[in-house]
Amino acid sequence: MEKMLRVIATGRVALVAALVIVVLSLIPAGNWYHGLGIEGLDHYIAYFALSFLLLYGCQDRLGWAARMAGAMTLGLFIELVQPYFHRGMELPDVYANAAGIASGALLVLLVRAAVSFLHRHMLDFGLAKAGAAADNVAP
Repeated sequence: MEKMLRVIATGRVALVAALVIVVLSLIPAGNWYHGLGIEGLDHYIAYFALSFLLLYGCQDRLGWAARMAGAMTLGLFIELVQPYFHRGMELPDVYANAAGIASGALLVLLVRAAVSFLHRHMLDFGLAKAGAAADNVAP
């Protein structure tokens, strides 16, 4: 049950993140935003967060491929329609989006590997069982 709630929660947050990306990407350029100082860093960070949120709760390879393709499609679509919103279409932004998506996916894999490693070694040393037994002791 807890795992399902985590998947639903990260899915909702990912949806909000995608909507924020769309809105901020389509607001006409002006004096309100000048970037983070490094070209494409804002795109990288946004798509890094989006891909992490999309992939964190996903367990199967097909789901991963679909979610990564969806994130990339979102980035490409935004770049294609930006000229209609008085924004520029730039290929380096697409590269930054792709790098962010790949990095977010890599972080999910690293987090999962670390959690698996720690869980496995806790079981090896009996820490998980000791912790579970301590939880069952009445005060």
